[in-house]
Amino acid sequence: MIELRHLRHLLALKESGSFKRAAAAVHISQPALTKSIQQAERIYGARLFDRQRGSLNPTAFGRVVIERARRVLAEAEQIRTELGLLRDLAVGQLIVGAGPLWAEALLATALGRMISRHPGLSFLVRALSYHECLQELKSGTIELAVADPTAFASTADLEVISLPTQPIVWFARPDHPLAERRRIRRAELVEYPIVAPELPAWGRKWLEAAQAEARRSESIPRIECESYAFLKKVVRSSNALSAATRYLVADEFTQGRLVELQVVGPKMKTRAGIIHRSGRTLSPAAKLLVSEVEEVARSL
Repeated sequence: MIELRHLRHLLALKESGSFKRAAAAVHISQPALTKSIQQAERIYGARLFDRQRGSLNPTAFGRVVIERARRVLAEAEQIRTELGLLRDLAVGQLIVGAGPLWAEALLATALGRMISRHPGLSFLVRALSYHECLQELKSGTIELAVADPTAFASTADLEVISLPTQPIVWFARPDHPLAERRRIRRAELVEYPIVAPELPAWGRKWLEAAQAEARRSESIPRIECESYAFLKKVVRSSNALSAATRYLVADEFTQGRLVELQVVGPKMKTRAGIIHRSGRTLSPAAKLLVSEVEEVARSL
């Protein structure tokens, strides 16, 4: 099989016109260069150079090989350069999926840090439901996802990096009928429309228990959307309620645009996870994102 070194030796011989000068150019002995050229001729089954007194010229076969060799070596060098850039995080694109709770709470901060230090990187972030994350991880559309890991626990070909648990808070508009209450039972929450993203299993069980206590059976949530910006706007303009990690609504609490509801009884907690395909080597950008997300999660 032809090797890149054979092609380099052929080009050196063509450009120098001498075995002695070509050997010096590629830093090998003249016998070693002669052997390499002979090996290339055996592999291709044709004489590549005509050796005449005082001259060394490519044959018709040699001219074809040399022309192609230039392209092959240029492509090989480009591959080496691009891999080096990827390794150094100077270039590259990373496609990431994010569950609605964690796109803003973890991923936005982590990516902001990365793009500041590595402006040559580019990112495509997809806000996905749990089921969509699972499908796109398996298909390879996204390299990793930041989401609630409970939805992926039974999937053997996915690896989960667990992050710290985060409490869930309920919120409403400031003049909501429940806003001034100091002790709100969860059964009282389901007296009002609930808006939320796709709920994980633990979230559905919590709300089903609330419905059982309230003896209600309406569909929950009444509005489902994977964008918390949309859900918060719905809450601000209606009697609807929603829930999220405190970080996700901290600005609205500070500005007085939303208020935290004082719910007593069983608490809701969620934890994020970084999910990727098992047995797949993560790109350098993905590895760095994992460490950045872990650091942001610890800071919360």
